[in-house]
Parts: sequence; C-alpha cells; structure tokens
Amino acid sequence: MYPSIIGLTIDYFPVYRSTTAVAVVSVGSQAGIAMNFEMLSIIAALGWRFSFEAVGFFFIAVGLA
Repeated sequence: MYPSIIGLTIDYFPVYRSTTAVAVVSVGSQAGIAMNFEMLSIIAALGWRFSFEAVGFFFIAVGLA
C-alpha cells in the first residue's frame, strides 16, 4: 500500500511541493504506528468505552474549532 500512497501523493501535488507532501505522508504513517501503542495502553487501563468517548470528544472539538 505504501508505494501507491507515494505515487498518488506525487500525482496530486506540484513538483516543487511533492517532497514535502511525501515527507508529511511518511511522518503521518510513523505517527499512526506510534499512537497505536499509546491507544492500546489507554484502552487496556481505562476500558474501550472510555477510549471511544475520549477520541469522539476530541474529534468533535476539532471539528467545531
């Protein structure tokens, strides 16, 4: 999946912005992996319902901002 994401990113951004776009995609991929471990520890400690509500409230706040 990773090569196709890079290809799509290069297709949708101009040449002078493509390196920045690819870097953002790469950092986002690694950040998602890192946050996965953090979320698993929160879910294990507090329960899945609390984690679900916390993430929902966060994205509602981001959506309203």
